Parts: sequence; C-alpha cells; structure tokens
Amino acid sequence: MYVIVGRSAWEWWRTPPALREVEVSAEEVLRRLGANAAKKLPLARSRRIGGAAAAVRGRLLGDLKGLSLPINIAVSSGECDSETRLIKPHRLSASIPPSCLVDLGNGLYVSSPELTFLQLAHSTELPCLIEMMTEACGLYTTVPGTARVALASSKLELLSQEEGLSLRFGMNMFLDERGSLAARCDSSGEDYPWVPCVDRHGAWTSLWKRPPITSVEDIRRVASDCKGVGGRRVALRAVSHAHEGSGSPLETKVVLLLCLPPLLGGEHFPRPQMNRKIVFSERAATVAGMPYCIADLFWESEGTVIEALGEDYHADDRGFVTSTGRGAALEADGYSVLEMTYAQAAHLEQWDTMVDLVAARLSQPTRERSASFLRHRDELHRMLFAGRHDGQAVF
Repeated sequence: MYVIVGRSAWEWWRTPPALREVEVSAEEVLRRLGANAAKKLPLARSRRIGGAAAAVRGRLLGDLKGLSLPINIAVSSGECDSETRLIKPHRLSASIPPSCLVDLGNGLYVSSPELTFLQLAHSTELPCLIEMMTEACGLYTTVPGTARVALASSKLELLSQEEGLSLRFGMNMFLDERGSLAARCDSSGEDYPWVPCVDRHGAWTSLWKRPPITSVEDIRRVASDCKGVGGRRVALRAVSHAHEGSGSPLETKVVLLLCLPPLLGGEHFPRPQMNRKIVFSERAATVAGMPYCIADLFWESEGTVIEALGEDYHADDRGFVTSTGRGAALEADGYSVLEMTYAQAAHLEQWDTMVDLVAARLSQPTRERSASFLRHRDELHRMLFAGRHDGQAVF
C-alpha cells in the first residue's frame, strides 16, 4: 500500500476531476517546458524502478497531474524507498483509520482531506492551515500550478470551444434564504460539477467552483478520532477558526483578517454567514434584474453585507453583469453594503481604512493598534497576501 500524503495529497484534492482525466503526452509536456527542462524530468523508462516510485511514475500524466515533485508518499513498514526527484517517502502510520484513505486503484491511495490537514499541521503556519481548511470547506479550488495541469486545462478549454460545449453552472450558494445549508444538487437533481471560472475575456482561470470537499465538523471529528496521529492538536486549533462557504480566495483572506483573534492578527469581529442567499423585494429585484443575490459576507443581525470584488474572474459570463447591480438592490432593501477590492485588502494602509468602515457597520469597536497587535496583524497579512508557490516544480 502506498499513500499520497501531506502537500501532495492537498494538491490532489485541489485538482479538478475533469483535468485528471484529460489525456496529455510526455511529448506535449516537454514541448511546453523546453528541451533544457526535459532532461530533468522522471519520464524516461530506461531504468527499471519499483516500489512507490513505480506506483506513481506511470500516472504523472494521468490523475496525478496536479502533484508537484517530489511526491510525498507514505510506505508500509519494511519498505526502504529513498528520496528521489520523483518521490519523498514517509512511514505509514498504523494509527490511520482505513476510512481516512481513498483508494485510487492499483495499490495507490490518497489521504482524505481531513487527514491531510493533520499531516500538514506541523509544517504549515497556523493561519495558512486555517486558510487551506476554509478553502476545502468552501465553494472554490485554486488549481495546482504544474505544467501538466496547465496543458490539460488548455486542451480541455480548446475542446469545449471547438465542440461548443456549454458548461453547467457551478455551486455558488452555501446557505439558502433561511440560513440553512443549500442543496448540493441543481434543479435537475444532479450533483453540482466542478466548473472553471472565466476572466472578463471568457478565458479559463486557475479558479474553479465546486461543492465543499469537507466540513468543519468532519475535520474536527477526524482530528478527534485520530488519537495516535501527529498534528491533531494543531489541526483542532486551526479548525476552530476555519469558515465554511467561502466563494473565492479574496473572501477567505478578508474573513480571516476580520474574524481571527488578535493573537493571530485578526480583528476578532463576529463571524459572518458566507454566500448566503438574500431574496429581493419586487422593487429591489427590478434594480438588480434578478430575484435574489448571493451575499459574499453577511451579518444578518446587523443587516450588513461585504461584497468582495477583487477577483477579475467569475463562474460565468453573466456574473460580471449581475455583480454590478446587486449592491444597489441590497441597499434598496435596507441593507448596508460595503464593496471591497483586492487592492484595498492587499495594502495595509487601505485595509486599516476598510476596517474602520466595517467596524462602524457592525457597531464594533476597532482593535487598539498596539505594537504587539500590529506585529501579529502584519504577519498575518504577509502570510495571506505574499505570493506562495508551495514549493511546486515547474513540471
């Protein structure tokens, strides 16, 4: 038994199923990377290999496209695989419940999302682990940046254009108008698919919409049950601060900056509902051109909505039109609406001004800007907005 673990497991869960299935050849990947990079890739079959390396090499261009090298893989006791450009072996813990392993076929498994967070707990900064959990419990995924995935995405996009395929609309509502969990299936009864988001020119981006792959409750349950697995205490601490229902990376960053406790650099404001359906009055519906909207961050008791407008892409072309009208419609129904761009959240001076506005809308006191708090806040902001590549290889 070989189990993909840690960072590699997280990359597997972030790879859209449709991209795992697209056929790409070694020649196509090598042409994309260039001749110099090709010499360093573990694609040649001239040398016989076995064990964990053999289990993954034949699938690098298949369902393992999103996994950067070396792949973190746990092996059973007694095996002696050494680290190579292809794999980084770990010992497989006997304490892992079988229910936390997902069978990928041919003796290869991947850690469940919940177990993956335990495995990442000691090697990931706490705010980053919280951010990852919030993504997993949300409605989006950021596709891994390997060349194999990029090639598969390009081929699938081109195919959809040539054949005139119409992508089904993805899941964009987490809570219904009553504040209850929204259905995971569409009006036809089919599960919501993973759907690529497009930019303003209609081109696919690295952001995809999808149903949540786990929940706060499931992460907490697995962390509580896996008493012999390292990282459980850190994971339990992280999941207590994770949010459910986020619809984009910007929404996640904003909610963490606003709601994490001061020791982690947050403002400790009340937690909002995320991607909650709000039904318009007839008057407001006329303004919006639609009967309802999905509020990014919603504080129901205060009647306050934050719209995160920083992403230059959307789950469908019409989203760019409807997003511009919903703010006026919400205000027509008496809600207090604050629009926030990526630039306003990414620059600390602008962010401080936005925090004052949010505090006023929520009738909350602003956090004292002590030297200690600012140090924690600046560190949190750096971790959320610094460009991280997660050690991904170009291949």
